[in-house]
Amino acid sequence: MNFPESKLLSSKEILKNYFKLEGFREGQKEAIDSILSSKDTLCIMPTGGGKSLIYQLPAVSFSDGVTLVISPLISLMKDQVEYLQSIGIQAMFSNSSQDELEQLKAISSAVTGKIKLLYISPERATSSYFLSMINKMKINLIAVDEAHCISQWGNDFRPEYKELGKLREKLENKKIPFAALTATATEKVKKDIINSLNLSNPLIVKKSFYRKNLDFKLFFSETENEKEKILLREIEEVLNSKLTGRIIVYCATRKKTEEVCKFLNENGIKAGLYHAGKTDKIREKVQNSYSMGKHKILVATNAFGMGVDFPDVRLVLHYQTPASVESYYQEAGRAGRDGKKSSCVLIYKKSDVHTQNFIIRKEKNYKGMETLFSFMQEYFLEQNCRQKFLCNYFGEEIEKCGHCDLCEGSNGIDLSLVNAEKKIKIHSWTEEELGIIRECIIEYPGMFGKRVITGILRGSKSKDILKRKLEKSKFYGVLKNIPEDAMLHQIDLLINSNKILIKGLKFPKLYIPGFKEKLVKKEKFITIQTKITPEKNLLRDLKNFRDREARKLKWKKFMVIQNAVLSRIAKQKPESIDELSSIKGIGENRIQKYSEEILRIVSKYI
Repeated sequence: MNFPESKLLSSKEILKNYFKLEGFREGQKEAIDSILSSKDTLCIMPTGGGKSLIYQLPAVSFSDGVTLVISPLISLMKDQVEYLQSIGIQAMFSNSSQDELEQLKAISSAVTGKIKLLYISPERATSSYFLSMINKMKINLIAVDEAHCISQWGNDFRPEYKELGKLREKLENKKIPFAALTATATEKVKKDIINSLNLSNPLIVKKSFYRKNLDFKLFFSETENEKEKILLREIEEVLNSKLTGRIIVYCATRKKTEEVCKFLNENGIKAGLYHAGKTDKIREKVQNSYSMGKHKILVATNAFGMGVDFPDVRLVLHYQTPASVESYYQEAGRAGRDGKKSSCVLIYKKSDVHTQNFIIRKEKNYKGMETLFSFMQEYFLEQNCRQKFLCNYFGEEIEKCGHCDLCEGSNGIDLSLVNAEKKIKIHSWTEEELGIIRECIIEYPGMFGKRVITGILRGSKSKDILKRKLEKSKFYGVLKNIPEDAMLHQIDLLINSNKILIKGLKFPKLYIPGFKEKLVKKEKFITIQTKITPEKNLLRDLKNFRDREARKLKWKKFMVIQNAVLSRIAKQKPESIDELSSIKGIGENRIQKYSEEILRIVSKYI
């Protein structure tokens, strides 16, 4: 069974005649050409990047044979098959929504060559019956959609996806190409996909994750009432704008979707409700109403969205925090697919973090999901640029976007529009300042709560500080220019991201992971008069740089540069590459990669 050589039409002709498109989007032509030359291909393209065309067009390109499409969602299969049939391309699907006869009919049509594409669920694709049938089909391509589901480091891990490597093992013709497609994949997920599917030297087509038409904003809220006011304000802003379109409001739980939907309707804003607790019939009815514009706002869990393509979504608002950066980017990316200006808003409330942690703990893969959620919490702490953070997370370096809340200077913290009487002062935190908070807590582990720590750092003369003689601390007044509420807020964020831990519920005390708590009697006061040395500050800055690189590469910190090496650098303060090279343990590779930044940091202390 050879890969077919005869082609009916050129790719451009198929694009125009069948799909009614005049040109390819970025990355599509490269991926399609790779598939047509029998090469394994991995496509990493943001939501709305046109991934489905990459396997649909080659399916039409050959005179005979079938393309297998592995897809995780029944609704997605149904929608794509209906679309393909409407443009004259024969396609069928086989999944659990059909009776046995319908499933056998679809597989039989693939065997007899009556269809160009067969959509099938991963469970069906790896069943013993289907594996016994695949060599009776003339298969041109096996496409694995939503390929990130293969990896336990992905945002939607599905164990059945791990079994898809069996397909290649069973194929008599090992030259049949595989195409793996996903909207979100870190380096670790990418490697998992390649290894699990046994991809052979695949062409990797990666489209930029930067979306220039999307404005990312983060709002911090302490109460549900504040959240509701932000929700109404953001929705009304879209409804009153000249650029009309749809709105999606995502919630983490079914209960919250129902509460938010009810709240909107009670406030005169017509909204639909969509979550997995509703029957298929009700969900289909709601989606159709949304599709036809009967209501422009949909309140939903993450059950809504995968494979859904509405080009005119003007606002995606996350009322509660999502479980991972991958989930957030994929869901937020449903905004502005038509290229027009759109907004992606996330409302942060401390209790929502606990809600998400509770949900994660119920999952079998909860440890991996906890790791993913920790990266999402770093998004809350971001001080530079929202889109830069997101792109960096997926391994892409970009300049600051210039139009997110951070780039525009609001930092997402100004709540004056929500409550004129309450305003959290804005502060752009540096790595050095965050390091000082950390060092202060390390100095007093498990001894004080956030208000005392804040008082020390701001040089407070309150009774709590003076009675403990903490005005003599080396940290006293070091961060005196930072507003109190901004510092308290920052400590809360560090607690939520597990960078600061607490002991005790009634009177919570702070400590840093990995540092033992000091058992100090209440009446014992601490008097410390030593100063923070320049060498310590330099070492802290070097560690901050090393830690950023480790996060970016998803490596352990010691794999970037060991603490002992950083200590030698801080002590010797090299002024040139030659001097840096002479330091024990630095190594040639690290010199090439990091010498410029290390010397820049050191120069500030010379």
